[in-house]
Amino acid sequence: MTPNKHKFSGCLIGQCLGDAVGFVVEGYSPAACKRYIEDFVKTDKVGEFGHFPLAFGQYSDDSQLARELMQSYAKCGKFDPADYAKRIAMTFVEKRIIAFGYSTKEAVRLWLFHERSRETIMSGNFMGRIRNSAAGCR
Repeated sequence: MTPNKHKFSGCLIGQCLGDAVGFVVEGYSPAACKRYIEDFVKTDKVGEFGHFPLAFGQYSDDSQLARELMQSYAKCGKFDPADYAKRIAMTFVEKRIIAFGYSTKEAVRLWLFHERSRETIMSGNFMGRIRNSAAGCR
């Protein structure tokens, strides 16, 4: 079944907005996240809280990974791990990546510099982490 275009678009926009608002507290404790919501998001101070050196509202690699996944899917008509991995690698090569995570950086490093590792990346834990990150499933 093909997903409804509007629902699909809304899901992607919601993921990107959540990334932009929540990136500043990514990796923080639940208590710190709650304080951020109460003290900043629900007040007029929301723009005062950033994730140095990035300002509030900056998306992270999570949104970039989602975008690359959607572009790959549109081109290939299905999930193509090799195309997706190449697209992710190019965000690093072209210096377009923003605030990347360790797993993403390590997978790209292995993809670019260790050809034998490509099979491991495509079938193993790295693609699962990247795919989950891009889908907002962490």
